[in-house]
Amino acid sequence: MENQCTGNRRVRFLMLSFVTLLFGVGVMSASANEAPQQFPTLRYAMPSQVGMDDALGSRIDRVVENSLSKRETSGAVVLVLRRGAIVHEKAYGWRAVVPSKEEMTTDTIFDLASLTKCVATASAVMKLVEMGELRLGDAVKKYIPEWTNTPEEKARLAAYDKLNRFIRQRVLRVQPMLEATQDNSTSATELARSLKENPLQLWRQLWRNGELKLSEKFWDDVVAKSTVDREAVTLRHLLTHTSGLDAYDNYHVKFPQGDARKAMINDIARRPLRAPAGEKFIYSDLGYITLGEIVERVSGMDLNHFCRKYLYEPLGMRDTMFNPPKELLARIAPSEWRIPTSKASDALVREKYMIRGEVHDGNAFVQNGISGHAGLFSTAHDLAIFAQMLLQGGAYGNTRIFGPLTVRAMTSPQVNLPDGTRRGYGWDVSSDYSHQRGDIFASGFGHTGWTGTSLWAVPEENLAIIILTNRCHPDGSGNVSALRAKIANVVAASILVSDASIRLPEESPK
Repeated sequence: MENQCTGNRRVRFLMLSFVTLLFGVGVMSASANEAPQQFPTLRYAMPSQVGMDDALGSRIDRVVENSLSKRETSGAVVLVLRRGAIVHEKAYGWRAVVPSKEEMTTDTIFDLASLTKCVATASAVMKLVEMGELRLGDAVKKYIPEWTNTPEEKARLAAYDKLNRFIRQRVLRVQPMLEATQDNSTSATELARSLKENPLQLWRQLWRNGELKLSEKFWDDVVAKSTVDREAVTLRHLLTHTSGLDAYDNYHVKFPQGDARKAMINDIARRPLRAPAGEKFIYSDLGYITLGEIVERVSGMDLNHFCRKYLYEPLGMRDTMFNPPKELLARIAPSEWRIPTSKASDALVREKYMIRGEVHDGNAFVQNGISGHAGLFSTAHDLAIFAQMLLQGGAYGNTRIFGPLTVRAMTSPQVNLPDGTRRGYGWDVSSDYSHQRGDIFASGFGHTGWTGTSLWAVPEENLAIIILTNRCHPDGSGNVSALRAKIANVVAASILVSDASIRLPEESPK
């Protein structure tokens, strides 16, 4: 009987195992054949279909036409998208006015200028982070060995470190030294009256009584302002413009022969920092030139090839690139005149000409058109795809570019400074540079470009505003700061049904 029961149990176990195996194979087969998750791609809709006023288009028209009449720009392309739908896409004015007039078209390709920083460089850095190739806390020195303190800086840092140790050990005491002076703007009568009151004696009395004290923080602040450690600068500092680097330098004047990247990186790596790392926001082209170089050293690809392979081609952004080919020249908006900066026979620029199809920024120009701070070209529609990918947590169609948490890190505050500046990794959240947000939107992320380009996205409203202008054409005198803010205000006022209180799962397609 026992043997029969044991045999029955063995048969049942074998049958269960067989069924489990068949079920498992079926599940594996179903998983293997399952199509990748599909996220929305851009479509076209009326504003009212996405909770907006259908008068949006006419309001934007009025604002842009007014700007054109004031000659703030020669032309523009404005695109507004919400809930995955383009509700406004229109060209205004002229793509070119010199040497002859050409009407603006919605497929015009623009020099994005500093939008390069976030659409290319910061995105490339974060892609490398996701790939496990680098970390944001890594010191710049790890990738650029030239980034080291000079012997003088090392000696000063060592001296302050020793002095700091003496103070912590109470071998020295921090004590202020005040002296009476007549180097002031006080009137002779008031000065005589004050000197009779013996101000120095009053100070000494209060100090000896212990009523006045200097905290250790006072000394820490003195040390911080007196010692700037270049080797403490990390990739995170470069991404958020808190490295202490200068904003800019005229490298195109210093190195007019071109192919200047190596000389520029050597100079940046050794130039004095304006503030300790992490202490102050200084919007810096130099920091992003450095980041572009790091992307190339780590990936073994130039920034153009890396971004096209991992970002633009998977998204179908066919008109986004550095150094666009000559076949696209007719669609590219010209900027302004390029003027020779050197009389050297080997200088890249020997005579004045209108810039078209090559980067406007001089420092990117002498780097053969590819730099981390400028040089990217694109259209409004391609940027709309990129913005929609970010609004959908890093996915578009059946393609995932970033994980949702990466997008959140890029577009939410990673730096909160006392002056109110808030920056993500590459993207501006709130600063003196975020005027394109307008006066009504209270949140979002975006960036601008010197040539007259801008993007502002508001995740809470599933919305993005893209404004591409050729405000530099033909003489660099245009100014579209007010235009950007006015369009943002018109768009915000046209939202009739707010999405701000609706929380959609980041991984769930609409």
